[in-house]
Amino acid sequence: MENLINTISIKVDGKVIKFDLQPLPCETTCFKVDFRGKIVVPIVDKECKHKLEFMLLKLKELDSNASPETDENLFAVSFFADNYKICIGTTGDVPSLNYKYNNYSVIVEGLFPFEEYLIFISYIKNVDSKNELYPWLAIDPGFEK
Repeated sequence: MENLINTISIKVDGKVIKFDLQPLPCETTCFKVDFRGKIVVPIVDKECKHKLEFMLLKLKELDSNASPETDENLFAVSFFADNYKICIGTTGDVPSLNYKYNNYSVIVEGLFPFEEYLIFISYIKNVDSKNELYPWLAIDPGFEK
């Protein structure tokens, strides 16, 4: 699954950007996952509309099914593949932004009222009914630290 993490692609206004994936703690009192990280995307011009798309390219090759898993202040997509659950998401419910997803990516468009935009990703292997919620909790911006 580490190879999957290495296939994250981020586009801002149609151009692929370079980024650092910052590891975050994988365990709290609310969840325990096998990987958890954060990507910081700088927003250069807050006065202009932007289109940000982030995706996991490797998922196109895997037999995976995607589903949105949004909640208050969270816009997320979850994937199940090879007994893993992978979640990727960002801050939701920002009035100046529109959110969409497709089978492999999340698209956020509009006026970004921040100097930087955060994307979170997590996964758990050997997913079952007892731990299935953990990757989703791990990408909630409220658990950032």
